[in-house]
Amino acid sequence: MINMAKRSLTDFQKSASLHAINTIVFLLQEALALGPGTPLGKFTALSMLADELYARFHHLHKISDLDSAISSLQNAVKYCIGNDWQQQNTVQQLSIMFTSQFDFTGNMLDLQRAFSPFIGVKMTVQEDQKNAFNKAIWMQRQALKLLPPPHPNRSASLNNLANMLWT
Repeated sequence: MINMAKRSLTDFQKSASLHAINTIVFLLQEALALGPGTPLGKFTALSMLADELYARFHHLHKISDLDSAISSLQNAVKYCIGNDWQQQNTVQQLSIMFTSQFDFTGNMLDLQRAFSPFIGVKMTVQEDQKNAFNKAIWMQRQALKLLPPPHPNRSASLNNLANMLWT
């Protein structure tokens, strides 16, 4: 059911007006500000907020929207303890967003900020681009490990890994 909702949300994002996205972002932020809720409810709201902020980033090309989307997903990770499927999807989404952030800014410090909380790696500005992409590929491989065959999302994870290897 959640997969269906996410697919519908993705289709909607492709055709959504900026006004609709702004409304959804506002409503989700208000819902999160209201109170604790269940862990699953928090995870769902934070994940949806990240999706909408990421869509708005694609409309407006404002890095602050991408930063907020990444922050929302980092918070969502706290609520998928014990759920490998949610964790795998969230890590995969984060990896995609981190790559978008690096593509947009070209700043190695963006990768340091993105990867260090998850893999314990401290990067310096002097590290070359190859090393940064190796870390992104490592994250994709970690996400893939959470999807043993014949998991239905394995092909999507393999595709993301192939895309990282292609660059």
